[in-house]
Amino acid sequence: MTPTKPHTGLVELHLAVLLFGGTALFSKLISLSALNITFLRCIIAAMVLAAIIKATKRPLRLQRQQDYWAALALGTLVCLHWVTYFAAMQLSSVAIGMIAFFTYPVMTVLIEPLINKTQLKLVDVISAIAVLAGVIMLIPEANLNNDTTLGIIVGIISAALFTSRNLLHKRVFSQYSGPHAMFYQTLITLILLSPWQDVADQHI
Repeated sequence: MTPTKPHTGLVELHLAVLLFGGTALFSKLISLSALNITFLRCIIAAMVLAAIIKATKRPLRLQRQQDYWAALALGTLVCLHWVTYFAAMQLSSVAIGMIAFFTYPVMTVLIEPLINKTQLKLVDVISAIAVLAGVIMLIPEANLNNDTTLGIIVGIISAALFTSRNLLHKRVFSQYSGPHAMFYQTLITLILLSPWQDVADQHI
């Protein structure tokens, strides 16, 4: 087995941030609502993921009946996460929306020990306080009529939804590959958002 290089994790982290940032630009470059952007994005994602699964000669169906209920719950969380993610960028800015969204790692390290009934580390609590203080400093005024303030709040809600999705996936859906899991989540997002689509009435 080839040993893992020390900087590999850091490179992967930077790539993940780059991909998230690139996705966030859609909210500013495309003149559509967060609902429409999420819907169109998931159409492409679902088709590509289905093609990947078929190319690997794996069945699209899930292994157990109850897994479809888990997929429904995960898909609902993903749907709400992506809509609030793009909405946060549109309300404030990509930079502020991304900072608000990236509170999710802190939420994860605080919530996961409670779920797994393990000891919460002091360093994680200190990190959470530091991140919270940083986000509070971004709030221009305690007024929901201010778009930047509202964008930060929506971004934090998106982070909470993403955290919930990740923790639930780890507990009930980790037996499936990434493409398989995301295919169902994007498919369910399409179904949930389809009644509210008005792309034809908007100018891209």
